[in-house]
Amino acid sequence: MLRALSRQMGDVSIGSVSKSNVLRFLDSGQTSDVTWMVKYRMLRAFFQYWIARGEIHELPMPQQRAAVGRPTVAPYIYSISDMRRLLWGTCFMQRLASRGIDPATLRAVLMFLYGTGARIDETLALAHGDVDLRNGTATFRRSTRCTRTIPLGPSLCHWLRAYAVSDRNDAQSFFARKDGKAIHPRMLLRTFESVRHRAGVTRLDEMGRQPRLRDLRRTFAVQCLKEWIEQKKDLRGMLPVLAAYLGHVSLTSTEEYLSFAPNRFWKQLSSLSPSRRGSGWSTVHLG
Repeated sequence: MLRALSRQMGDVSIGSVSKSNVLRFLDSGQTSDVTWMVKYRMLRAFFQYWIARGEIHELPMPQQRAAVGRPTVAPYIYSISDMRRLLWGTCFMQRLASRGIDPATLRAVLMFLYGTGARIDETLALAHGDVDLRNGTATFRRSTRCTRTIPLGPSLCHWLRAYAVSDRNDAQSFFARKDGKAIHPRMLLRTFESVRHRAGVTRLDEMGRQPRLRDLRRTFAVQCLKEWIEQKKDLRGMLPVLAAYLGHVSLTSTEEYLSFAPNRFWKQLSSLSPSRRGSGWSTVHLG
């Protein structure tokens, strides 16, 4: 970029570069907004370097372009009926077996993600020894994040016991393909998309892309918040619990889920963060 600027300016001193020169360089060619900003920031740092050394006395930088915000991508919050349709959809997908993931495995994975809010990668990394169905716990230790052990609900344990008695006991991974090999996340995502499309679980609003597998994590968090509000629990005390359960390093990531709760709970949620009142939180309705 600096060589291109030099070719355009010619052999001149750094102090003779004007704002109009820089703007002409930034606008040269068919430059996207992202590329324009990359060039702008690089040149600003370049001229700040020479200001610090006394070669120039002011930045020859034109006015920065208005930031082009990306459209908000709101997560999809699955309803109970959505989950039933997804589970039903696995029964009619004959191609699942050819992809290495049979319907029983996919159903178990879906219920685990829905019932724990776990990440996809850490779920697929679970070994048999990491899932203790007798005590109802799962330990995530094979991901890049901190090791943690979470309790499993009785309904989820029932699903997992039914899955565990299948013919996958020789597999190293708890959730495995028919041949016993580990499931790659990309394979799981492709399979889920086929099932979701077949089950007719689609987004009808215009608030973001179609439902994703990772949205089950957001759904779990929203369902927790919904139940705690209905039970009149202290959300200030429960948010750290949710953060620890989800494996968040800080509360900041957990607080983002507050904006996805049903809007009928806005009054209770807004009391947690006074600075956010009236900020126009986007809300996603539960089915």
